[in-house]
Amino acid sequence: MKQRTVLSNFNIILPRYHGAQEYVCDWLAAAHSRAEATANGQAEPQAEFVSRMARLVRRYGCAPSSIGRRYSELEDFLHQDWSRMQIFNLHENPEGHSLAARSQFFAETAHRALQDFFADETDAPGDLLHVTCTGYASPSAIQRLLAGKGWHTQTRATQIYHMGCYAAVPALRVAKGLLLNPQNGGPPRAEIVHTELCTLHFNPRDHRPEQLVVQSLFADGHIRYALTLCDAEAEITQPAFEVLAVREEIVPDSLADMTWELSEWGFRMTLARDVPEKIAAELPGFLARMFTQAGKSYEAERATTL
Repeated sequence: MKQRTVLSNFNIILPRYHGAQEYVCDWLAAAHSRAEATANGQAEPQAEFVSRMARLVRRYGCAPSSIGRRYSELEDFLHQDWSRMQIFNLHENPEGHSLAARSQFFAETAHRALQDFFADETDAPGDLLHVTCTGYASPSAIQRLLAGKGWHTQTRATQIYHMGCYAAVPALRVAKGLLLNPQNGGPPRAEIVHTELCTLHFNPRDHRPEQLVVQSLFADGHIRYALTLCDAEAEITQPAFEVLAVREEIVPDSLADMTWELSEWGFRMTLARDVPEKIAAELPGFLARMFTQAGKSYEAERATTL
């Protein structure tokens, strides 16, 4: 019997703290200045360096006109009292707390997010997938949830880690494969949860322009959604997307353009300036192949929208 793959039940949990991008830019300039002073054994940042960092953040950072408000699970970004920072104790350490401290904070936050997402759930899904690239722990947040709910014999736990911005695509691919090979006899349903805490990994000691782009752009967030299989003729009574194709490709000559690596203080990202151009160059061919995979014509669909 022919089946459809349906994506639905989107649920977002906003992080606990938020602030205007205008203040975040000021915070970044202050943090970089404080980190530099600490690294050089200075009691206070030098006025010339403070002025320089303010100019660099405004030049290279994501402007308040592009981002109105940023969300974070850390309160650190709402004040400049370095002595009460959870992670960015820059008056003592110019790079902030270690990766171990950041990983512990991630584990606690991801666990809380999973508990909140499933607080009122009594119906165990066949599969539960946790997607993240900003922290890892074992037992993971979904394993802790399943144990607490008593779903350990009903739900399979799958971790999908370190895939960055495109992680939702392999998550859908893996989830669909799991649904086609169910462990139990219930309705095929996979729940997917993303927990990303990008702000944990800022390094105010690194003043390069690409880092100012990264630090002024990425923030925190959590989302849950469901992938289900249903009969092709079944009526869908709730807002949903039908998944027609899932496709992933690597852009040629791009492996060094975006990196995400572990370091002593956190995860370190590098970002080349020509990433948008390389993606734009490959996108038409990629879309044509994906549309063909879905049984459609990219050129025909494109013509109807222009």
